[in-house]
Amino acid sequence: MSDKTTFVTNAAVEAGTQKAVDREDLPDQLRIDQLQILRRWLANEDIYTSEVVRDWLQRTQPHEAADSLARIAETAYPDPHTLGFLLFHGYMTVFTTSEIVTPRSPAGRRAGVRAALLLAKQNDARCLLPLIRVFETYWFWEGKYQEDIESALLQFLTDAADSPEIIPCTADIVDLVRRNWKSGGGHRELSSRRTDLLIAALQCLKATANQPESPSRKLIHSIARTKARTPNRRRASEFAAALLERS
Repeated sequence: MSDKTTFVTNAAVEAGTQKAVDREDLPDQLRIDQLQILRRWLANEDIYTSEVVRDWLQRTQPHEAADSLARIAETAYPDPHTLGFLLFHGYMTVFTTSEIVTPRSPAGRRAGVRAALLLAKQNDARCLLPLIRVFETYWFWEGKYQEDIESALLQFLTDAADSPEIIPCTADIVDLVRRNWKSGGGHRELSSRRTDLLIAALQCLKATANQPESPSRKLIHSIARTKARTPNRRRASEFAAALLERS
């Protein structure tokens, strides 16, 4: 039986149970199997969400779908930045017909990125840390999801700027701001989207910007006092200075 058939059949069986809304009585092994099947489908997606995953999202209770995606998103990590990995991955791509999909494999990490992007569309804060982890600042290591990652982070942080749930993520957002600001050696011009992302992330740090010794205030102060020579970096620096004045 194919993964698609298994995935759809399991979903149909679950939909017919008396406790379709609350599926706490499902065997643990069935949950694990479905999670692995979902991981495999996400890993095999290219840019667009597959029909099977879309059907699963429509059929599954929102909170349960989000929990499953969050578990898979935990495996979203950047691939090793080494020449050896690039050669090995290239060899496997050319000479094998299918990839092994496990939480630690390249395909599993790719599935984690896809899951985090779907969480972001649901405005679920559990997307934030995985997406920040795979946010690349050097063009050579950017993957095919880089633009999607930047757009998802920008949209989520823009919407969550005044939300209390963003405060526990402060350390991760500080890391995002620092890496974004220092990209290109800290002097090369930022793209418009990365500048918008930087400003949105800075806005999310305003709640802790009034704490004198907080890492977020120190970082904002560092950006604000930088004499930027390019338009987008200057815009970010001026925003940081204005943020300090209001805090």
